[in-house]
Amino acid sequence: MIPKAIALDLDGTLLNEENEVTEDLLTLLPKLQQVSGIRIFVASGRTKLEIEDVLPSSLKVDGMVTANGMGGYSGARKLFEYTLDPELVRIVVEVARNYGIYYEVHPMNHSSLALKEDQNLLKQIVQAEQPDTLLDNEHYSRKQAVQNHINWVPHL
Repeated sequence: MIPKAIALDLDGTLLNEENEVTEDLLTLLPKLQQVSGIRIFVASGRTKLEIEDVLPSSLKVDGMVTANGMGGYSGARKLFEYTLDPELVRIVVEVARNYGIYYEVHPMNHSSLALKEDQNLLKQIVQAEQPDTLLDNEHYSRKQAVQNHINWVPHL
């Protein structure tokens, strides 16, 4: 039986440790679509914006499930988008801060956020030894985020 669609995660699946899609996949996936008629979907914990930031424009996916199921898209069409209650987000961030845990807040349509007062703490966390439970590309993503991508805000 030939599959009609495949759903692929990004981190550790489509993306290598430098958060890039390899040339092999950039060649193979379009062939699957064109020759076999297999539809390609991305399913990720990342938001749509974050997915679009890392996928090369040459790789056309048929749809996405984003932010661990908080968004769903078929091509350019939005099927659904959900957000968390802002008070819940504040509580989770406060707990992370109290325990010295790395965090980022990922709005659906904006760059990630973190509190300005935590900038040094988050930098220290990503400069420390990589935990065994964190994949190389995830560690790399955090370093990139702290250096270049997080929007440091005075409050959430």
